[in-house]
Amino acid sequence: MPLPPRAETLSPVSDGQRWGEMSHHLLPVLLNNVFDGVLVVDERARVVVFNPAAEKITGLLAGRVLGRSIQSLGEFSALVKRIYGDGRPLTGELFLPEVPALTVKRVPVALGDGRTGLLITFQLAERSNKPEQKNPDLRRRGLTARYSFNDIVGESAVMAETICQARKYTRSDAAILITGESGTGKELFAQSIHNESGRRHGPFVAVNCAALPESLLESELFGYEEGAFTGAKKGGKRGLFVLASGGSIFLDEIGDLSPALQARLLRVLQQKEVLPVGGQRVIPVDVRVISATNRNLSEAVERGEFRMDLYYRLNVLHLHIPSLRQRLEDLPLLFKHFFHRLTEAEGIAGWPVPDRVLDELKNYPWPGNVRELEGFVERYVALGEEEPRKFTTFRGLLQKLQQKRRGAAAADQQVLVLQLGRMEEMERQIIEQVMEMVGGGKGELARLLGYSRTTLWKKLKKYGCGGAAKQ
Repeated sequence: MPLPPRAETLSPVSDGQRWGEMSHHLLPVLLNNVFDGVLVVDERARVVVFNPAAEKITGLLAGRVLGRSIQSLGEFSALVKRIYGDGRPLTGELFLPEVPALTVKRVPVALGDGRTGLLITFQLAERSNKPEQKNPDLRRRGLTARYSFNDIVGESAVMAETICQARKYTRSDAAILITGESGTGKELFAQSIHNESGRRHGPFVAVNCAALPESLLESELFGYEEGAFTGAKKGGKRGLFVLASGGSIFLDEIGDLSPALQARLLRVLQQKEVLPVGGQRVIPVDVRVISATNRNLSEAVERGEFRMDLYYRLNVLHLHIPSLRQRLEDLPLLFKHFFHRLTEAEGIAGWPVPDRVLDELKNYPWPGNVRELEGFVERYVALGEEEPRKFTTFRGLLQKLQQKRRGAAAADQQVLVLQLGRMEEMERQIIEQVMEMVGGGKGELARLLGYSRTTLWKKLKKYGCGGAAKQ
């Protein structure tokens, strides 16, 4: 039998030479024929590759982009800047809900001759594997999670540890209780967990338990049958638990649930089924429950304001989000994130704020956390900087916050004067005097008195303290 012809062997040198020659000719062919937009920038953020798909998606011609830095592309480059983002690699996939909706990936690359750069690929959302794109109805109805862990801004050790713990929770379907002060980003973490979990292809439904009256919240959560009450829609209505089946439901401010709704929620968690208001037939649901609160639920359990059995059902996995004052090193990074986002969105030329000035943000405790900082940046951008060298506007706004904080602290230390009498009468005096100190603000009043919002409303109604407190 004749032997087969011997295969040609290539030396490492000749093999490398041939591959180099092939890749030199193949690279333009590949870039010109892939569906993904390809953007490559060097270490100075200058564009070195911008393929035809990138031209088509962004509407920018390569000739206007190549060789220029991301920040100098002009008024038509807002989308390119969003794709470039902060110039850092992404460990996952970033979803940009702009028109056209895009998904983006960023990977560090070596450009040769010791140079480094960033390879960015992006594609139209209909070509992506984004969960809400696989089910367009979810996005149309708003039953999706927009954010992922890549959207969480922070490089401090405590934030890195929190993100690491949250990522571990994506492997499980167990209930999660997220705690932390108002404005720390609890829903951002809830959405990120959903989008990285096995339920990412299902719906994400969020509801604020403190925003609705008890009767309305019950029908929203569990649904109702036709004729269940006056004004009920013909054919009834599916509740949020049913809508979230196959995905996740986020119950914000869970500590404000009334005792009756706590009992109903416990049954859902135990039995995995929902009984609509006025209904006779239970509906099975497959939902992961992620709840959040800025209250100390263990103390609420001790006071008898929150069911112990429900607390343990919700608190299978616990995630605490640190306050902004616990990660002050993230302040400059967060400021820059909000600042660039706002200036790009409004199409105005930003003015750089040096790190030495941004460090002054650390002199304020930020009781409103990230939400308060975002509002501060919005005011700063809206007013503009009067003296870019002295940053008068920046420092003036910060000084006002500090003065307001000192005034609030002084109010906290004011002395209450009570007339001895029955306990209920003295409680009424306390509520009225504290209400006057805080100007009737419901949230601050509840915080100072240590009441839940539900308990506060009951007390106000009971004692007739100035009608209803302000929101």
